[in-house]
Amino acid sequence: MRRYEAGMKPGIILAVLLAVLAFTISFDALRSLALACGINPPLAWMFPLIIDGSVLAYTWAAWAFKTRSLSTVYPWLMIIVFTVFSVIGNMLHARPVNVNGLLLPQWVASCVMASPPVALLAVTHMIVMAASRSLDDRMARDTMDEPDVTPTSEPEPPAPVPASKPSTPASDMGERERRQAVASDWRQRLNNTDDDGTRQLMDMMMGED
Repeated sequence: MRRYEAGMKPGIILAVLLAVLAFTISFDALRSLALACGINPPLAWMFPLIIDGSVLAYTWAAWAFKTRSLSTVYPWLMIIVFTVFSVIGNMLHARPVNVNGLLLPQWVASCVMASPPVALLAVTHMIVMAASRSLDDRMARDTMDEPDVTPTSEPEPPAPVPASKPSTPASDMGERERRQAVASDWRQRLNNTDDDGTRQLMDMMMGED
């Protein structure tokens, strides 16, 4: 039975939107905290970028490390450290304000202001998990689509044809001895005959040998 899965694109878009909103609220709180710490006002905007920007940067690093089969302990440790720092900064920025007769206690206002950096951490974690799942599914599909190539045995080369053996010095010596024996036999016959013509014929034949 084929299983249908919900698309990840709408959730990713919504998560990115929530991350932008949480980053904006945290940006305002950390900028005010930087001014309260005595940072030059024209440079105060850099402080929230350093804190919350590091959360986003290490979130990308966690996903990049996973795609390269590297340990993601360090990126996630840095994400937690900078998120805790952002939470503390947002809580210190909280100050109760009387709105239509409603004045919240200080601890309630601090807890409320801690929610944007927590939301930023949760959303970035969800984005990394979704991207990692999509990567795992893509790798699984690529593995299934790879053709099963089985190595075929190579044809055996034909057996070499034995080359004819060259004549050896021993065989040449046997042939020479045979010719010498034949020549010796002809000489004996030549010595035993009295016919001059026959003797001349035999001399010619022995000369050719």
